[in-house]
Amino acid sequence: MDQQNTILIVENESAQLSGLADYLQEFGFRVLIAEDGESALEQLKHDQPDLVLLDIRLPGIAGFETCRRLKENQATKDIPVIFFSVRSDTADQVRAFELGAVDYIIAPIQHEVTLARLKAHLNIHNLQESLREQNKYLQADNIKSRRVQDALRESRQRYRLLADNATDMISRQTPEGIYRYVSPACRFLLGYEIEEMIGQPAHDYIHPEDLEAMQADKEMGRTEPVNSTMTYRAQRKDKTYIWLETVSKVVRDPETNQVEEIIAVSRDVSNRKQMEDTLRNQNKDLDAFAHTVAHDLKNPLAAILGYTQLLLMGLSKMKTTKALAVLLDLETTAKQTLGIVEALLLLAGARRGEAELYPLNMVDIVAQTQRRLSLMIEEYESEIIEPEEWPMTIGYAPWIEEVWANYLSNGLKYGGRPPRLELGYTPQPKGMIRFWVRDNGAGLTPEEQSELFTEFTRLSEMPVEGHGLGLSIVQRIVEKLGGQVGVESQVGEGSVFYFTLPSAE
Repeated sequence: MDQQNTILIVENESAQLSGLADYLQEFGFRVLIAEDGESALEQLKHDQPDLVLLDIRLPGIAGFETCRRLKENQATKDIPVIFFSVRSDTADQVRAFELGAVDYIIAPIQHEVTLARLKAHLNIHNLQESLREQNKYLQADNIKSRRVQDALRESRQRYRLLADNATDMISRQTPEGIYRYVSPACRFLLGYEIEEMIGQPAHDYIHPEDLEAMQADKEMGRTEPVNSTMTYRAQRKDKTYIWLETVSKVVRDPETNQVEEIIAVSRDVSNRKQMEDTLRNQNKDLDAFAHTVAHDLKNPLAAILGYTQLLLMGLSKMKTTKALAVLLDLETTAKQTLGIVEALLLLAGARRGEAELYPLNMVDIVAQTQRRLSLMIEEYESEIIEPEEWPMTIGYAPWIEEVWANYLSNGLKYGGRPPRLELGYTPQPKGMIRFWVRDNGAGLTPEEQSELFTEFTRLSEMPVEGHGLGLSIVQRIVEKLGGQVGVESQVGEGSVFYFTLPSAE
């Protein structure tokens, strides 16, 4: 980018907003932030960005209404708008494009993909703005026609320089999809020389299974004034296939509204598609694991709870105090175990949606966790040290209780003899809080630390029963809540397991 581009992000989720804003700033963008539609429209009066990233779900004025007002305003109607939403509803996407949006991103937002789309749309927008400016010069005054022609020639030279050096393949096509121009990037993307592609139909390079969807998208682009983004398999000259993501813009004659040509920017997204497929398979494995464990345990635990309650009714009349206390503990344990199963089922379901986040009372959560592990704490004759107070954070209490249960039970099992666990927290930059558990165990080697949060990896080969959901699932939980997990350890000096959450402040 020759100059710094300005992006306005309209989003009311602070964690997601902050992460995306920081990421874009690292790539040289100037980022403006608005938390609702009203403040966004007010901000546009004083500082116009080059592009707007707009959440559909906003407090007050919704995203669609915000876009409509922006497009009705003569001063802001040409600013590209990209919607993003947690919903992949087709009707929402169609409505977004009808309102004049250039793209639609489905959350969770992937920073690399968002950056690529921003650059592509900014390139197309800048080209359009350049063409508009040149048209103004041509219509302004016939006397200045030579200077206008010189300016247009210079603009074309710059466009050609940009296209010739871009890693993305830029192309111009006839309304029928025949290549008029292809940038030199076609050589390393598809293995063809420019001369081999000029005059050829674009659909000749598309995988047959993707061709029908591509043609339907192009037909819609001819009738609707929208940009389109398509991901498909493209055949290289050596007959292998790669995944391309192409952003296309239909250019129309301003007087007749007839399609003059199609401008497209294509990039190789094969690595991203492979990562998406891997992640999809991992999610399926996790869901299968969660449902298997839950359904295998839920029915027998419910039966244990039922029989325990029946016994309690009889023993309470006999007043056998000690036996009654044991059964009360048994009932409590069964209820708590059922709670773990429910939380596991909830985690599997929540991976396909969103958990409702709210301020957490960490005092109650840590206390409840210790009550769950009370027998284990007593058995190991352990000492647990807590701070006098805990900060307020944002999260989901059932999941955070499982994180504490996992860290504490691991500390009891693998700490010193007797275990001495210190609990605490440390404020972090960007409004985050780090919570931690320090043990007095033998410590971990760097190799052991690197494998801790890998699925199905145990801390030790000792035959001890585990508690909680496992470190790999703890990591998934915390990351879904906008935080991170980790461990700091040295052999002979114990370990500190930690996780971070957004501060409620």
